[in-house]
Formats: sequence, structure tokens, C-alpha cells
Amino acid sequence: MVSHHCMSPENSRCRGALCRLGFVGVACIGLLLSGCSGKPAGNFKGSAAQPAFGEVSVDGKPAAGVNVTLVPVGGAKDGSPCAAGMTDKDGRFTLTTYAPKDGAPVGDYQITLSWIERIDKTSGLDAQPPEAQRLPRKFQSPTLSGLTAKVETGPNNLPPITVSTQVVAGPTQYRRAERD
Repeated sequence: MVSHHCMSPENSRCRGALCRLGFVGVACIGLLLSGCSGKPAGNFKGSAAQPAFGEVSVDGKPAAGVNVTLVPVGGAKDGSPCAAGMTDKDGRFTLTTYAPKDGAPVGDYQITLSWIERIDKTSGLDAQPPEAQRLPRKFQSPTLSGLTAKVETGPNNLPPITVSTQVVAGPTQYRRAERD
């Protein structure tokens, strides 16, 4: 069984963003396909999604297939939606909240990362052993990952998220790149 913060009842708004990604084979998404709500949260600093995208590298290389989730600071308890995206072969992702690749609402977020290695390609992810997770466990927790982001009005090109398969200490703040 895969453990992920999005499966908790208090983070039910996360399910909507993750379900709309449509990436079959990612543990959190696969487990959360039922019970998705498509209704925007009405109380999250103006709930309209703003374009938001970025890139992830692991051990200095672009990482394909990393699930990036932005969880509102304080959790999704107040109806605040989560935003999520999946990295492509170049490590790039575009966030989804209400509709595919629409971005994320304005606000402060904690970032989680999940990167599953499919060991048995013929079985579902539920059958994968815990060691199939390629990143340290701390990156699966919004409070322990040390990764944060701020989404502002307008396009948000988040600075690159660089992590290691080795445990590293210290929080990192990711903000929209300043316009020239």
C-alpha cells in the first residue's frame, strides 16, 4: 500500500487536482480516482488558477515521471485546493488544479515529490514494494520535504526544484522567477 498525504480525509481537495491529471500508473493518482470533486474552492486567496510550471532534477539530471504536488500551507482543511503535475522526459511539469494544465490558485504552498520505479511492469503500483519509491521518504510529506512555492497572479515559472536521492537537510523556497 502506498502512503501519501493526499489520501487523508482532510486533504480531499487534493484529489480533484490529482484526478484531473490523467496520469495512470502514479500511485497517488491511481488510488484517488474515485470521489474526485471538480468544484473550485471558494476561499483560497481568489480561487482562479494561475499558470504555473517548473522543472525537477534529481542528482543533477532531469527526472521524468516525478509527481509534483503543491499543498496549501496549513493543509487542504479549509477547502484550499492542491495542484499537481507530472514531469516529462526533460523534467518539466505544468500544474493542474481544476482543468488540465490550468496552474494553481494564488497562495503559499508546500511541495511534495513522489517518483515511483515500476519494478513489475505487468502489475499495478499497489503491488510494488516500498523501495520502489526512488526519492527519500521526506519528499512525500508536505511538512518534511522542506520545499515551498509561492504562486502569484500571472504566469509562474517556478525556479528549478533540485533534489538528491540522498537525504539533505534544510528548507528551500521556490518563488516565481522575476520578470526582466
